Amino acid sequence: MPERIAEKGVLQAGRCESAARCGGRFWLAIDSRRDQSCGAGVMAAERTGRHLRWLCVAFPAVVAAAVCWYWTLGRSSPPLGITDAEWREAEVAAVRRLGRAPVRAEVCLTLARQAIRDGQSEKAFVCFAAIPADDPEHGLQAEFERSSLCLEESRAGAAEAGFQKILAAARGGVPVPTRQRLFSLRSLSLLYGVQMRTGRRAEILKQLMDERAADVHEAKYHFFPSLLVWQNDWGASRVRSYLGHEPDSRPLQNAAARYLTGEGRLDDARQQLERLHGADPRDLETVAFLLECCREQNDTARFEAICEGLPAETSAEPLLLMEHRGVWLLGREAWSQAEACFQRLLQRDRSNPAACQGLAECYGRLQRPELRAEYMERSAVLARLRIGLGPAVPENPGAIRAVADWSRELGMLDAAEVFDFFAGRGAPTALP
Repeated sequence: MPERIAEKGVLQAGRCESAARCGGRFWLAIDSRRDQSCGAGVMAAERTGRHLRWLCVAFPAVVAAAVCWYWTLGRSSPPLGITDAEWREAEVAAVRRLGRAPVRAEVCLTLARQAIRDGQSEKAFVCFAAIPADDPEHGLQAEFERSSLCLEESRAGAAEAGFQKILAAARGGVPVPTRQRLFSLRSLSLLYGVQMRTGRRAEILKQLMDERAADVHEAKYHFFPSLLVWQNDWGASRVRSYLGHEPDSRPLQNAAARYLTGEGRLDDARQQLERLHGADPRDLETVAFLLECCREQNDTARFEAICEGLPAETSAEPLLLMEHRGVWLLGREAWSQAEACFQRLLQRDRSNPAACQGLAECYGRLQRPELRAEYMERSAVLARLRIGLGPAVPENPGAIRAVADWSRELGMLDAAEVFDFFAGRGAPTALP
């Protein structure tokens, strides 16, 4: 690039020198006729000629000075760990792309993207870190690209923090492209889903539904969070990959332990969950997963001991923990308290099968056969719905229509309307 600019300066200087020679011959001709012209006109022309000769000499010098300034004082320095040669190459690429001299942040972005294409993620992270977060023009763009790379590189915590920062900026009135905002929402839904952080995922899915940007898959998780199968090999492998980068992450450790429970490795899961519970008894996600493991092991004594020490119920506690509270109250034959607990669970999750089964048992014990029959029927519908959710994909509108019909049977008319829409369009990708 410097050689090209210097060459251009030489060409410009050559042209100016040629122009000066032509101008000299012209003014010699004028001088030969000076005696035949009036004095005033000759003097004015002579002054104009001097000005032109001065410009022809000065212009190449100005260009050369500007070139020297840009390639010495005007150039920005590379971030730590980036060589001068790499930086110069990125500057050239940025000039070609932008058609002007780039600012430092633009060169950093150019170099980061090239590093990603070359599979050099660490170099890309260095370049992203060199862009100030408060840069009004490039800060959020760099954060989005960095967070996307973190997601690809299994750096779950860093990706989550970055995408949350982008959404917070959008809520604060900062212009964020719709594509980036929706990608951030969907990425967070993925991260929370594989970590089984259902409360956080529910908040993200609600935003997608409110903006009518959810697809069929996201709508299923929004309306039926407790019916879909959480145990899967892909989710378990993702969490273990995330742990390789962030071994001290509490949410990842919780999720990894629950995947062990789902895989039938109950002793391993129990050991890990007891360790996590001992380190922080206030973590209610850990408590919920530990109680689940105790139930799977039929360890009633430990299950009851943990439940007796639970803090007061809150509306923000995990749905799974509310389910365990209700089961514990059933075991104590506290039918009215169990009924109230399961009703609160249904208010938060209208399709929760454990709540419907628990209520059916409560009403049977309380000698209320009509209500018992009602919740037994709801449980039967939920059982059919659980099986039917899997085939309900965009390529199978008939299965989606069946989900809409079961939603109506449950009184979930908003869900029925959404799935009717998806079924009516054949294979839609998202709400309009």
